[in-house]
Amino acid sequence: MKKRLLARIPILLLWLLCIHSALIAQTKVVTGKVTDSKDGSPLQGVTVLPKGGTSGVATGKDGSFKIVVGENTGTLVFSFVGFANREIPVGSGSVQVALTAIGSSLNGG
Repeated sequence: MKKRLLARIPILLLWLLCIHSALIAQTKVVTGKVTDSKDGSPLQGVTVLPKGGTSGVATGKDGSFKIVVGENTGTLVFSFVGFANREIPVGSGSVQVALTAIGSSLNGG
């Protein structure tokens, strides 16, 4: 009985390895650049999150980003202080996003 159990361990390990590989393959990488819609300048520090997710990335100095998302992720949410949030559908290839500044005036007194 013990010999039979020991003989099945390599099969079980192989099966677990296959399952693990399948789970890893269910992600995709999305890259892109975020700019200001007014002048096209890159925006650094924009938060990029999968819609409904809690783990994201921030854009670099040149406005670029790279994020790994689940295969079922359909939308990315872009947010930045002073700019309106944008939701962009996730497709294949690179994503180009232009954010629009929120007009506000602060009056003292």
